[in-house]
Amino acid sequence: MSGAWRDCGVFVRRNLLLMVLALGGVLGLMVHSGQVSAQTTPLFAWETMAASPLTRSEAQGLAVGGKLYVFGGFYTDRLQATTRSDAYNPATNTWTRIADMPEALTHAAVAADGARVYVIGGYVGDNPGPSTPHVWVYNITTNTWAAGPALPRERGAGAAAIVGRKLYFFGGATRPAGTKITTDQADHYVLDLDGGTTWQRAAALLNPRNHLGGVALQNKIYAIGGQHGQAEATTAQAQVDVYDPATDRWTRIADLPLARGHINASTFVVYQGRLLIVGGSTNGGSSGLSSSAVSLYDPVTNTWLALPALPGGRKTPVAGVIGDQLIVTTGAGSSATTTTTWRGILSGRWEKGAAMPVALGEVAGGIIGSTLYVVGESSAATLAYDLGTSTWRSTSSFAQRPLVGHHHAAEVVGGKLYLFGGLGSGGGKVQIFDPRANRWTLGADMPFATGAAASALIGGEVYLAGGIVGSSTTSRLARYSPASNTWTELTAMPQGRNHAAATSDGQRLFVFGGRGPGTGDFNGDGNVVANGFDTVQVYDPVANTWRSSDNANSGIAPLPVGRGGMGKAVYAGGQFYVLGGETKNSTGATPNKVYNRVDIYNPVTNTWRTGAPMPTARHGIFPLLIGGRIYVAGGGVVAGFSKSNLLETYNPLPSGPAPTPTSTSTPTPVSTATYTPTATNVPATPTHTPTITSTTTPTATGTLAATDQAAIQINAGGAAQTVDGVSWKACTAIESCSGYVSGGRKYAQSPVPTINGAVAPANAAIYQTEWTGGQASGIAVGQTAFTFNVPVSNGDYLVRLHFADNNKNAPNQRLFDVAIESTQVLSNFDIYAEAGGMNVAIVREFPVTIGDSSATIAFITRKENAKISGIEIIPAPSGVPTLTPTSTSTPTNIPTVTVQSQTVESFTLINADTDQPVVGFDPLPDGTTLNLATLPTRNLNIRANTGLAAVGSVRFSYDANANYRTENTAPYALAGNTASDYSAWTPALGAHTLEALAYSGSNASGTASAALIISFTVLDATPTPGDVANTSDSQIAIVQLANLQPRLTQIEAGVALPRQAAFVMEQSFLCQTDLAVGALGEIVSNAGAPVEATGR
Repeated sequence: MSGAWRDCGVFVRRNLLLMVLALGGVLGLMVHSGQVSAQTTPLFAWETMAASPLTRSEAQGLAVGGKLYVFGGFYTDRLQATTRSDAYNPATNTWTRIADMPEALTHAAVAADGARVYVIGGYVGDNPGPSTPHVWVYNITTNTWAAGPALPRERGAGAAAIVGRKLYFFGGATRPAGTKITTDQADHYVLDLDGGTTWQRAAALLNPRNHLGGVALQNKIYAIGGQHGQAEATTAQAQVDVYDPATDRWTRIADLPLARGHINASTFVVYQGRLLIVGGSTNGGSSGLSSSAVSLYDPVTNTWLALPALPGGRKTPVAGVIGDQLIVTTGAGSSATTTTTWRGILSGRWEKGAAMPVALGEVAGGIIGSTLYVVGESSAATLAYDLGTSTWRSTSSFAQRPLVGHHHAAEVVGGKLYLFGGLGSGGGKVQIFDPRANRWTLGADMPFATGAAASALIGGEVYLAGGIVGSSTTSRLARYSPASNTWTELTAMPQGRNHAAATSDGQRLFVFGGRGPGTGDFNGDGNVVANGFDTVQVYDPVANTWRSSDNANSGIAPLPVGRGGMGKAVYAGGQFYVLGGETKNSTGATPNKVYNRVDIYNPVTNTWRTGAPMPTARHGIFPLLIGGRIYVAGGGVVAGFSKSNLLETYNPLPSGPAPTPTSTSTPTPVSTATYTPTATNVPATPTHTPTITSTTTPTATGTLAATDQAAIQINAGGAAQTVDGVSWKACTAIESCSGYVSGGRKYAQSPVPTINGAVAPANAAIYQTEWTGGQASGIAVGQTAFTFNVPVSNGDYLVRLHFADNNKNAPNQRLFDVAIESTQVLSNFDIYAEAGGMNVAIVREFPVTIGDSSATIAFITRKENAKISGIEIIPAPSGVPTLTPTSTSTPTNIPTVTVQSQTVESFTLINADTDQPVVGFDPLPDGTTLNLATLPTRNLNIRANTGLAAVGSVRFSYDANANYRTENTAPYALAGNTASDYSAWTPALGAHTLEALAYSGSNASGTASAALIISFTVLDATPTPGDVANTSDSQIAIVQLANLQPRLTQIEAGVALPRQAAFVMEQSFLCQTDLAVGALGEIVSNAGAPVEATGR
């Protein structure tokens, strides 16, 4: 491309109108003296494919053999069932009718054994049909059906999966004919696929539920989400459990980011051995809300990641992956049935994410749990992005780093983010962020005060190479041990480099490109923009030696394009990814002298190839990998100092089975001198520390002796008994529980209730008694009603709490909190609501680390009495994440497996006509502009979203009114609501400030969280689209822009654009922008200026 930038319009002329017609890709626009041209970067987008020949919902289906099969389901909005079955072939985009099912079924579980598809249980006929034990087997090869071995009991809406030669069926519910009374079941059955004729029993599901997803991965079975009973609108489940057939045991793992049911046929394995959940039903409305969420689970990190949402919500879709195509069809949207089929391709695609709350350059960061943390130049904030919900936390959510510099190296070790050195401030310092404590501290000083250095983690230790010391590039290399907080210097680099990209394959340190001493435009010795080098240097920690591509005999291919400013390399799938960068005047960069290229190195073949280019060319970035996805946040869009608020995500790897992992070894350290300065702590004040107050401090006196991590079962409120070989200890009075309980009393309902869904190893008798205490016993709200303090040996455990409410007949009659080892794990827990009724057994499981020889479980009063029926403390299987106890009764972290902080996390703009979020304003960003003329309605409301399902109350402050409104029950609405019916409210024109605080008690009482504060501006202005006419047949999205900054303005369409989008510019400016549009179409300007489009 040649020529110079010039004005996009003339000051005296009317507004410039850019019109982008059609859909697809990311288009970089430049007004330039050349001709119109375009090059697109592949963006993920959902495509509409051939519609299903029959409308459907609650169908059964799966992908197998290159086709997506759909069996039965409801085919009318009156919920009439069909026997019809069809197969979709994405290769031809066609549907083919196949043999009808033997009976009309919905809500059945499906699993494929080669060409044989098992359809298990379900509900028979039109709604409400009865549950059935029938098993049908469809033979794809012969297109025929046959009966399989029936289940021992009738079941509907259960789940199934195959491991080895065994078929597993679990969960679901029973429902008599002609009624909607649905009873959840925990039963778990196993069928031998090699001639088995009867089902055998296996360990019962921990949380009996229906409409759950089931899938097998790496010889384990996952039970995901679901709902309780028929209460679709209120009991969607976030719980995820994994079953190990080798041990016949279920273990709870990370919850879904969003509680969901109706995912029976849209849970499957995809994308390098990870799990995918598509659509489903969430809590809300009169019968649940259809969800558009797509969630990916990474078993390696026990983390859920949000993928691009479906174009619309779908309950019970049928979905699967075929090749690299994700196919989603039918399901219930705004109507009870649909015919829609969507296709999305992840591999090799980029995604545009939510804008960062502040723009950053020269960033560094890391991923801890399900949160991406980012710091960088121009802000002291510690930014946090929730990977499961695709939302950014407030800039004040986390403590600021003590030394606000930039060009930090960064690594994550042991759940903490380590920043090494930097420029501007922090030279020679190690800053350590602990997100659990929300605190920064300092580690041992570095042996050389470097910034813009390269780093990698190998064997739990950090290797730091090169960078800038003073105004010169260094070649020094040092190793940092977080465990001992010591530094060791090692053999220096062959060529000193700064602004290089580095990472590790688990065994060696790889350093790609970078700048350094040179001549002319290649002299990048200090922090100046220069042409980078193509050198690749590899360090072997075992031999303490380097190899460099500058040596012709090294056997290392150099970087295809020399450059610096790539920030961090990524190692994924056995290959290295080097993204972006900057230059002074080398070829291949944008006019802003930054790169969008992605270079991929295969160390086995010693070859390079090119990946999909970044949507936005950037430098000063810090790409981070999790779940096979590369996240790139912030960075500069112009060489030298610049910043952006962009978040873009790359899916580089093909879909399909997971590769065999490469074993890595921990290198043996070489013998060198050790450099050990003294560490210094820098305190930081957490933004929110909920307090749990205990009325007593019980002391374990030894009635239960601590053993070598033996399992302990306590029948709270009941007598000793043995169930299936498991001995439950009695706890019928303070005396009989002496040494491990303080406060409370036993209670047994009369007459003895009939318990549904008892969870092994408990039986119904365990749930018929309870240990209780609370308001009825004179314990004030917020105080500890009773505490179990059980002697155990130190180690990792699973604590299982068994509940059943035998005397409350409605939700919200009994609420209490539970804390384990001083960490709150349940808040405002409502047994009736969670179980879906009276006398229904449920279990909640929490991993915990015991370090003080006793497991302390406290029950805190909220409303009426707290209660517990049974407690199990079981040695945890290896690899299970645990809660770490704190040293005081004030919890400093919330376990990411099950609990979020009790704060207002975000706001959502609500359409009060539909009671749904307004597209593009969920969450409502800080500093946004609301144009009433372009919103779908003027009847609005704003919802505060809390980290927990319910807090005690939320108080709103609006503009000058510090007590604008207090809401005691969710949803928490600024303008009020009746249940899910939001009151209509139209904000006044002008600038506004909104603040919300969550309180532990009702009516803004108890402990308050940190405030979430945003500002927004309300307009009522319809832009004039200039010369464009006859647009009544097209949907137009108009974005009014003012006070634009030259060259750096980024314009996002922000909504789906079915036909065209008009962007009205109010002043002359130099424009370079990315427009999120569809397939490339015509570009029209009414300013008379030639427009050049180029992919960046």
